[in-house]
Amino acid sequence: LKGQLSSSHQQLLTVPKLLLIYGENQITLQGNLGEQSDLNADIQAPNLQGLLPDFNADMIGKIQLSGKLSEPELDLDLRSNQVRFQQFKLHQLAAKGNITTEKQVQGELAVQLGQFAMDGVNVNNARLTLSGNEHDHVLKFSAKGDPIGANLQISGKFDRLQQIQALSQSVKQAEERLKREEPRFDEKVESQFAQLTL
Repeated sequence: LKGQLSSSHQQLLTVPKLLLIYGENQITLQGNLGEQSDLNADIQAPNLQGLLPDFNADMIGKIQLSGKLSEPELDLDLRSNQVRFQQFKLHQLAAKGNITTEKQVQGELAVQLGQFAMDGVNVNNARLTLSGNEHDHVLKFSAKGDPIGANLQISGKFDRLQQIQALSQSVKQAEERLKREEPRFDEKVESQFAQLTL
């Protein structure tokens, strides 16, 4: 581990440059995390063998976190040509996307898997894509393998205000039910005290 990082009232995390080295693998972290974040991770990990027992993998890519901490934007591009852990085997992984959360969650994400095998399940390839925003989004999933295969598309809408109102109504109903079913603690204590003083 080489480099420096700091934290203050103005910035949750400031990283001029931080380098994590494990064998021939390097992860570089640079930027800041705070009210206006701009944090970048560069992953160059061609050989992660030995990190855990029975584990072997490689990973190359970039991750960027930017924007307000309360409304972050995530940009990622990750690739792997192998991930193996005990009976789990994956020969290709690619994940790419951009997700923003300012005002509403929106963006695109694509995940591609190739030659996945585990416990008798073999998948030649699988693809998952998610695109749109809270009000109008589409999820697509397709997979070809043995003994499974799938082709699925789901479209949806999410109304944050409606969900908050429904949650608020559920909380009110639960509070009313509790008031009807069981007296409050202080009422129980007063009742017991009254019986003791008689």
